[in-house]
Amino acid sequence: MDGPVLTLAAKAILFMTSYCPLPIIIMTKDFAKIEAALGTHMTIISLVGAALFVLACLFAARAIFRRYERYRGRLAKLHGPAEAGERHTLLYFITYVIPFMAVNAVDPASIASYSIILVVTAYLYVKSGLVYLNPTLAMLRLNVYKVSMGERDVILITRKRHRGAASGEIIPMAEGIYYERRQ
Repeated sequence: MDGPVLTLAAKAILFMTSYCPLPIIIMTKDFAKIEAALGTHMTIISLVGAALFVLACLFAARAIFRRYERYRGRLAKLHGPAEAGERHTLLYFITYVIPFMAVNAVDPASIASYSIILVVTAYLYVKSGLVYLNPTLAMLRLNVYKVSMGERDVILITRKRHRGAASGEIIPMAEGIYYERRQ
């Protein structure tokens, strides 16, 4: 496969970005419980740490896609009917992120059980190359499309908007996943 293929580390970073808003959501939801357990000072430090984690994930994901923007090698051709992929991303968010809202941030058993679920989800996400199932990509102003290319469908991640059909030059990221850089 020509092009800068996603490494295991890059896939893991993209997985973390799909969950990056979660620590702030949980900390905000359980602020009173966390404050009672840790004290105000440590709770605020934890909240700031969660915010820094979110920013670090977004920065790392942005760096991954900048690598594709700078790629100057041979590009593949894409042409076919395109269907917006937001439905799949929303389904991912509802199925894999929303259940974590039930985490009790101060109960060790709750944290441990949800951590196991998160590790299993991460393994499946990275192993199957589902990097495009990521609601945070929208925050990075990236669009996801399923494009029919003859006998197979591919996933296209792009900053462009496609209506009805997609055509252009693309860079392979992973099996069946391509990036269309800005021109």
